[in-house]
Amino acid sequence: MPNTTNKFDPDKHDDWLNCPRSRCAARNAPQNSSDFYQHCWKCGAKLPREQPVQVGEELHLEIDDMSESGQGVGKTEEGFVIFVDGAVPPVEVTVKVTRVMESYANAEIIDKRNKETSSEEQSSEDTEEEDPALGNRENFWG
Repeated sequence: MPNTTNKFDPDKHDDWLNCPRSRCAARNAPQNSSDFYQHCWKCGAKLPREQPVQVGEELHLEIDDMSESGQGVGKTEEGFVIFVDGAVPPVEVTVKVTRVMESYANAEIIDKRNKETSSEEQSSEDTEEEDPALGNRENFWG
């Protein structure tokens, strides 16, 4: 039986979210309300969600982890996961979002700065050449 807690109520909600199925067309509670549920109350279809980041958006992230495929893993303030090619933790990066999926996004580095080094140490490290394949998914299989 479908969930009735997501049903649009004009006394409680100013806006609504239409069901994506054309045959149903039920009005559902908006995403920002406490009554919101991820499926339509009438037919059970999955409702579209508003993504916390958009393609082309620039973000400042702290990369504290690495995925199995060699990408750096960072999170937005809301906890949305962003995978960054070429980011090896621990590092602070400015990234540009290239792809947004339902539960994660991919991004490319615009600017990066090591978290653990001071500005004096960083200037001496800038002279050292970095390995471009380190942290890059294209070199995953060797």
